[in-house]
This record gives sequence, structure tokens and C-alpha cells, in this order.
Amino acid sequence: MKKKFIESTKAERVIQILQEGEKLGTRHVKGFDIVLFLLDDFFTELWYHENSPSIVKARTIENAAALKLYPDLVELSRINMLNTK
Repeated sequence: MKKKFIESTKAERVIQILQEGEKLGTRHVKGFDIVLFLLDDFFTELWYHENSPSIVKARTIENAAALKLYPDLVELSRINMLNTK
């Protein structure tokens, strides 16, 4: 599923994240609101322009350390379990 997600268009990734993803947390960086989702067994982010519905990026997280950037993570034990796979 992850490979298919990566190979899809930005629009297809956004739709899949919004329809099937589980929102886990948010963060704010240099003019962007970034929302973390769990999709199947991998993590994705949607990058919005700050205070705007405009989505700039829809990407996967490849580095588990990036998850530490989310101070409000939901179900931390579940996330830790996924990181050990």
C-alpha cells in the first residue's frame, strides 16, 4: 500500500489520507500547519499554508525521529509499537 501511495498523484494522496487516515497530531513550522496521519501501517503528513485550507504537500514520514516533532501525539504506545516493526 505504501508504494502505491508514494507513486500516486498529490491529489490522490490527499484524498486517500483524508478518507482513510487517522489524525494523530499537528505541528506548526515556518508558515505551515502540518497534520500527522496514520494510514494503514505508515505515517503521512499533510502540509497546509498557515491558516489556510490550501494543501502544499502530502508525504510519507520515512524517519521515526520526525514523530518526536509532534507534541500532542495520540496513542503514543500504538505509535511506538509501529516503529518497532
